[in-house]
Amino acid sequence: MQWAQRLVKDAYGNNYAETHPKAVALKKQIYKVFDAKTKKTVNKRYRKVMALKEEYVVQMPQAQRIFDHLFELTYRFTPFAKDNRPVKGRELDIRGRCPLELAGYDISQMPIAHILRGQLLGWPPETLQQLVPNV
Repeated sequence: MQWAQRLVKDAYGNNYAETHPKAVALKKQIYKVFDAKTKKTVNKRYRKVMALKEEYVVQMPQAQRIFDHLFELTYRFTPFAKDNRPVKGRELDIRGRCPLELAGYDISQMPIAHILRGQLLGWPPETLQQLVPNV
């Protein structure tokens, strides 16, 4: 949530709460994405926020970074399903690995990677499947 706060502040300025009420509304909607209890709700809220992208970016081009980071969290750190079938001729196995890992990044020390995998605080994998899209 801190990154969302920081990016909104960077895009709209320190006093965005007084000068840009729509920025406050956007930040609240982003928070709701991560407060969802089911995979269906996460997907629905994520799509709703991303649908606002064009409107917000036209009015404030710096807002692009907010949407980029939301995408990064829901895609780049989310592992591919473990039931993906191996592809003949492809040596790289993508099952259970996220795009950043496949690109060669070591994300093992990043808390967000553990959260999205359900490894933080001992989250069971069943809970993770309800919270994170495309798990």
